[in-house]
Amino acid sequence: MLSVAACLVCICVGARPQNTQWKAYSYTTDGFSAEFPSEPAIETQSVPITEAIKFDLRTYLVDSGSDGMMIGVSHFGSLVEGKDPDVLLQSGKQGALQNTQTHLVKEKKIKLGDDPGLEFEAENDSLHAVVRIFLANNTLYEVLVAYPVGKPAEWTNRFLDSFRVLAAVPLKPAQ
Repeated sequence: MLSVAACLVCICVGARPQNTQWKAYSYTTDGFSAEFPSEPAIETQSVPITEAIKFDLRTYLVDSGSDGMMIGVSHFGSLVEGKDPDVLLQSGKQGALQNTQTHLVKEKKIKLGDDPGLEFEAENDSLHAVVRIFLANNTLYEVLVAYPVGKPAEWTNRFLDSFRVLAAVPLKPAQ
């Protein structure tokens, strides 16, 4: 359902910025907060599920040269009501692996408060990604860090651990 391709495609080889100043950013419209080293670029794209049904994927992206971080937000509303959260999380993982042409390295179930989640790592020949996906308030959140294989970003855990769901976000049904 949700793809990490947008983040992985945006990350290009380059130098890491020096002396970055981390700051907490809150996005009440999408119901989350997280720390970033700079204000993220925000992009929205419409993603079709079927010809008649589509949803908006909003991404918050910071490209740090050779590595980067992203939070993807998809408000599914009634489309996910009554659905098995494990199936939805696995669907997000499978879509991410297919779209980025990566293979699964490891995965585990996690929680953020009472919200179910899935953490996994994936890679291809040049890129390694650490991804946490959460389902909260009928919204799928994807928190991702990507970096060159064998060169982990030293701030990976700081970014991933800083993610918080703020409150119930207004339901926006898929169109």
